[in-house]
Amino acid sequence: GQESGPWGTKIRALAVIARECGHAVESLDYQGMADPLARARKLVDWCRAQPAPAILVGSSMGGYVALAAASEAGAVGLFLMAPALYVPGYEAIPVPPPPGCPTTIVHGWRDDVLNWSGSARYGDLSGARVVLVPDDHRLVADLPGLHHHIVVGPALPGTLSYAELAASAAPGFTPIIADDPDQRAWLARTLADA
Repeated sequence: GQESGPWGTKIRALAVIARECGHAVESLDYQGMADPLARARKLVDWCRAQPAPAILVGSSMGGYVALAAASEAGAVGLFLMAPALYVPGYEAIPVPPPPGCPTTIVHGWRDDVLNWSGSARYGDLSGARVVLVPDDHRLVADLPGLHHHIVVGPALPGTLSYAELAASAAPGFTPIIADDPDQRAWLARTLADA
């Protein structure tokens, strides 16, 4: 995010899981860089220097940065948490076009920093998989199960189905997952009616 350091709560939790699966993890330090497009340029440069394409992960402004860098960086997947999309007062910062890689967006419907409607709108535009969870902007309540939402393509081996996700969740937890065009259209209509 904009205010957090390179090894905040979410990246530390997700890094453990990624490493257990045999993936290398790096978190770039954007402290002192307020411009999201400058951050995206830094991420693109870093990705191009790597020996293999990356799955980019970002939260809040970091979600915007990952999305803005994805196409040029050659990302093979995106996992965005409460990304800063369609933010009032920041209309001069363009919303990036859909990247050419599978994208999953997780957003808390109790987020009082960035409304989840931006994620749902982008999901409808881009075809991204959108998961709404009963959490706030930091997604701390969902952190223990956040990795279950990482799906960078439909029905990939080793990913959880909706039923498995719901069964693994805390009691009373029901995520809303929009991972096909009809669900995304329903979510967009729901937003328009709200």
